[in-house]
Amino acid sequence: MLRNLMILGLALMVVAAVGCSNNDSPTSSGTPMTFNDTTWYDASAGVYRTQVNASSHDQAAYFSFDRAVSKAPTWDLSFERYIINTNSGASSDGGDIDAAVIKNKAYEAVTIHDTTGAKWLVDSLAYAIDNWYHYDLNNHIFVLTHYVFSMRDAEGDNLIKLRIDSMANNGMPPNMGTIYMTYYYQPTANSLDLSGQTQSVSINVGSNTVYFDFSSGQVVTPSDPRNSTAWDIGFSNYNIMTNSGPNGSGSCFAFPAYDGLGDPTDIDSFTAQDSQAPMFPDFIKSVFNQTLSTDVEEDNWYSYSETDNILTSRSYVYLIKTDTAYYKMQVDSYYTSLSGEQLPAHYSLIWNKL
Repeated sequence: MLRNLMILGLALMVVAAVGCSNNDSPTSSGTPMTFNDTTWYDASAGVYRTQVNASSHDQAAYFSFDRAVSKAPTWDLSFERYIINTNSGASSDGGDIDAAVIKNKAYEAVTIHDTTGAKWLVDSLAYAIDNWYHYDLNNHIFVLTHYVFSMRDAEGDNLIKLRIDSMANNGMPPNMGTIYMTYYYQPTANSLDLSGQTQSVSINVGSNTVYFDFSSGQVVTPSDPRNSTAWDIGFSNYNIMTNSGPNGSGSCFAFPAYDGLGDPTDIDSFTAQDSQAPMFPDFIKSVFNQTLSTDVEEDNWYSYSETDNILTSRSYVYLIKTDTAYYKMQVDSYYTSLSGEQLPAHYSLIWNKL
């Protein structure tokens, strides 16, 4: 899995730079930022080049097109290992960046005219447990799929399988009414066996946000949900969140078990978790990384080789619209060489103002 890529915390060698590297600069909201980048103008190619060190596991690195010239204490893009987000939507720190991707043009061929008709996107939350219902536009009702999912608990030790069976007294969002769920919690840590007796539970959600803990089989009320492992799964506004990624500090990665079942709704037939099954956290989806699934990774800025754990840029051209200008940008590479080592999460970007 990509999250198991080796981390090497060596710093970049600084080359002749017109830009600067300025750590822990505050934004207007007071949030600590790390602008761990070096920018210069490559006159021979007619492009700006920026190197970003995003190798930290604990802190994202930030980049601003305007700051590269004016040193403004704002950011447009954040880099956290292989994840690139924009200062917009679910990632916004007061920013309102719009971004679009062009997959079928060379960098040199992209001009200001490509901004017309572009499909502009902002960052949004993506949930590992999705596809559990669809909305019937003809009859204006929510139709459950009854698909089977599996997940780990907040500590990452115990497996769970679950299925959303029905909703009662629900209405239009955010009113989810009462959720009826069947699940099995494996009490033995690290066991892949899911053949035990399932149980059912009803959870009164309504228009609230409600958290549930599988080990106790009860609704819980954590004082700080984003920094608590007291809950595993949450319900809010027709979303099912797991205690992972942007929603919490837990390790509740989930798996669409229904994909491998003859009957995707038969929870009893799902008796064991495959040790190699890819499990995904909730995450923030941006124009750069629209999925964590390797099956549709063409929507991401990179291609990934499981053979040698190498990420390669797809050389897509990205349009970035800030408050002041349009820019085009391309990820040139994800690695830098130091003493014969290929260090990951050291981005090389090329960009221009349009």
